Amino acid sequence: MKRLVCFFLLVYLFTWTFWGLSLLESRDILTLPFPREYFGIAGGFGPSVAGLYFLIRYQKRPFKRIMAETFKVKTGWKNIFIIFALMPVILGLSYLITRFVFGIDYTLEWFN
Repeated sequence: MKRLVCFFLLVYLFTWTFWGLSLLESRDILTLPFPREYFGIAGGFGPSVAGLYFLIRYQKRPFKRIMAETFKVKTGWKNIFIIFALMPVILGLSYLITRFVFGIDYTLEWFN
């Protein structure tokens, strides 16, 4: 139970440190060395960073092995199709639902 609490504390600390810096920069309270969007993106990796830390610290797993297992992809036409087709389908459905169900009208600049 102690590790679970520590995990969530680390996630929130990491995430909100970066998001907090981004927020302070957006309010012109401080100036960051990089665009604030980068800090917002980095904050989104809080759970991954905390999980990686706990795998290395408590399960004594080497970083190199964790990365090899994480990015190991079984090749095959079915998996390749899923990788390249599923994301556009999800994005397309999301657009259609927000446009026609909720009436949100927005332009997708990358379609122009």
